[in-house]
Amino acid sequence: LYADWCGWCKKFINETLADPRIKEIKDNFVWIKANSDKDQSLKALYQQEAYPMIVLFNKNGDIVDKSEGYKNSDRFLKELELLTDEKLAHTAK
Repeated sequence: LYADWCGWCKKFINETLADPRIKEIKDNFVWIKANSDKDQSLKALYQQEAYPMIVLFNKNGDIVDKSEGYKNSDRFLKELELLTDEKLAHTAK
């Protein structure tokens, strides 16, 4: 969840998401970019207090992680890899 005026959102989108390591695993996820500044219902739904907000869901639509604020590519990559590892572990059973 982002806002057009948010510098940290732009940094996350333009630097973190552009990292080649994240691009390499991006197809393991469905990405949705929503402007919660314009659509206040999203801000209320996810109880957003800061920008950007990243909400990660599992395949059933359950929230598995929700965090606010900028994340650099190293930190975000670790979170995505953990989620991918958990997904792989569940499909192996």
